[in-house]
Amino acid sequence: MNICEQLKLILWYEGKSQTRLAQKAGVSVSTVNSYVNGRYKPNIGTVELLLKAMGYKLKVVKDDGEDTDI
Repeated sequence: MNICEQLKLILWYEGKSQTRLAQKAGVSVSTVNSYVNGRYKPNIGTVELLLKAMGYKLKVVKDDGEDTDI
């Protein structure tokens, strides 16, 4: 599952609209829509911003199982 699919899934799971996410993240609705529908892929900073706006944080897990917060 790519990041665009994951953002879409989190929106669905949280019952949030793209409009609400855009408002909380300070980006346009068309930007969120482009990411959620896979037209564009957000950079890592934008992913972090969008996740934070939904109450999540980005975490990287090494193959050895150790967590690293970003």
